[in-house]
Amino acid sequence: MLTAGESHGPRLVVILEGLPAGLELAEGAVDRQLWRRQQGYGRGGRMRIEADRARFISGVRHGRTTGGPVTLEIENRDWERWQPVMEPFAGAGGEAAPQPAVEVLADPRLQQVSRVVSVPRPGHADLAGGLKYGHHDLRDVLERGSARETAARVAAGAVAAQLLRALGIQIRSHVLAIGAVQAPSAPDAAYQDPAHDWWQAAEASPVRCADRAASQAMQQAIDQARAARQTLGGVVEVVACHVPPGLGSYAQWDRRLDGLLAQALMSIPAIKGVEIGMGMAAAALPGGEVHDPILPAEPGEDGFFRRPSNRAGGIEGGVSNGEPIVVRAAMKPLPTLYDPLPSLNVLTGVAQKAAVERSDVCAVPAAAVVAEAMVAWVLAGACREKFGGDAMEDLVRAHAEYIQRLEHFIPARLAGGIVLTGMMGAGKTVVGRTLAAWAGVPFLDTDTWVEQTTGLSVAQVFSQRGEAEFRRLEEAAVQEACQLLRSTPAVVATGGGAVLSERNRRALAGAGWVVWLDAPPSVLVDRILQQEGGLAPGEVRPLLQSVVRAGPGDSQAPHVSRQALTQRLAGILKARRAFYAQAHRVVQTAGKTPEQTACEILSWWRGLPGQPRAKASPEAEE
Repeated sequence: MLTAGESHGPRLVVILEGLPAGLELAEGAVDRQLWRRQQGYGRGGRMRIEADRARFISGVRHGRTTGGPVTLEIENRDWERWQPVMEPFAGAGGEAAPQPAVEVLADPRLQQVSRVVSVPRPGHADLAGGLKYGHHDLRDVLERGSARETAARVAAGAVAAQLLRALGIQIRSHVLAIGAVQAPSAPDAAYQDPAHDWWQAAEASPVRCADRAASQAMQQAIDQARAARQTLGGVVEVVACHVPPGLGSYAQWDRRLDGLLAQALMSIPAIKGVEIGMGMAAAALPGGEVHDPILPAEPGEDGFFRRPSNRAGGIEGGVSNGEPIVVRAAMKPLPTLYDPLPSLNVLTGVAQKAAVERSDVCAVPAAAVVAEAMVAWVLAGACREKFGGDAMEDLVRAHAEYIQRLEHFIPARLAGGIVLTGMMGAGKTVVGRTLAAWAGVPFLDTDTWVEQTTGLSVAQVFSQRGEAEFRRLEEAAVQEACQLLRSTPAVVATGGGAVLSERNRRALAGAGWVVWLDAPPSVLVDRILQQEGGLAPGEVRPLLQSVVRAGPGDSQAPHVSRQALTQRLAGILKARRAFYAQAHRVVQTAGKTPEQTACEILSWWRGLPGQPRAKASPEAEE
């Protein structure tokens, strides 16, 4: 967006680059926003002179953008009287033509406006701009530094808002304060609903304040300031509803959405402060009262999560988070005073009263409309960057596909729970712990449950109490696991032989989704031999004792025939395969890290229906 033109020049011009082709523009929509900018209690005589209209001169044909630069111009009706002051060239032959003072009949407080301005107004760009560019005639500064330029921005924002509306995003604004008069915040429902009555009430108010009592008090404050020949500032709030998560980026400082919005709003003349969400109030509070919890969506709610508060104002880490974006801007009192402050003449150095130009007593309601436009422009740019597309059709389709992807990012609730079965060395415990940690659900290992219940290792239970007692304890552990699964999603890792019990198989299949972690015996052997102490004598289950023996002499290092171990595991797997195959899902783990296996299971888990199902047949689900 590039704007050009002076406050009292022939016209303002704005060139918009990057708009996709095919954006349908409603006739009169830009003019409607220009009209809104000119309204508001406390505006000055300039608003009675101008009746801003935008003329499209490039980039739009038959109401649709072409993909080329869009150019709009807004004529300054006051140019006729200011032409002697603002004429681009001095006169014929290059000689300076006489430049009389200009009568400003619309404002009785100003009888004449001088061609040359040499006394800067405190608080305006006059002095700083003169120092920067070397202007001693400060009209070269104030004409471009004037807030009249924001009419061009409002025109640009009106175009951007129509792009956003095609994506379901709508922007509203209201005034929270003028001078010392504070209005109450909008109700929570208004931040979610751009059609809420609150916004209609704000639109109908002369000061864009929806609260009737505060609106009247603000108008009284403006009358008092006018009588005292003073000006008033205030605070405006802009709310963007239905903004998708993912606009902006945390990856680089200049792509952060909050930074882009702050820069855009701070660029509005007279804006001296910007805050998002809680803003500066957050600095005085502990973290628990500042940050917004993330909770699972309630049954029947849209989306997969909910936020009970929006203290962040819809942006976290420089990225929109799906909540309404809430930004506020603080506007200082306008620097042109009819009772001028002390200043000095930059031509003579003599102390003088500051120059006086036609101005408003209060422009806060208009600032809210300008702030809307700047937020719209930033969000439109962020959407263009996020979704791309040279044509609106491409952009809208990409947006819809992105929203569809988000709907599957996290399910409303993880379905049932996951039960991991498989041979020793398949990775049930390490994969289960990883999966449970990622999913944020409890983890239960039946072998660990037996060890904690008895105070003995699994090998010790086998050797001291026998396999029958171990299987009884294992069934009790499975029942505990099923009770957990019936109350909450969880991940359960079973012992390799738990599937031998029909009672266990039925209970687990009815309580959760059973996943068989499968791997060839050769892979199982590699993993078992890599486990520290995995085959130490006295700590090996009887099923493998036949292939493990102590070393010679006093050595306790295990000795094992790799071939014998492979054959033994192959025999056990063959005996159990039909039971493992009754799982709802088979995941091959050979050549995968535990994290890769957990990721594969979690991706599958997300797409499951709400209730687990029993297998109809014992065949494996390949």
